[in-house]
Amino acid sequence: MSGLPILSLLTFLPLVGALFILSIRGDNETVALNARSVALWTTGINFFLSLYIW
Repeated sequence: MSGLPILSLLTFLPLVGALFILSIRGDNETVALNARSVALWTTGINFFLSLYIW
């Protein structure tokens, strides 16, 4: 079995996104905007990976 472990990525990618969100610093408006962007990108990547294995 060679290749990218997609199922593991699907499992741990939300955790990586949450860690990125926790590391965002700044004022409240900037943090909210950046957290929303990170969450959107993380969700999108996770969605497309799940479509790939479907």
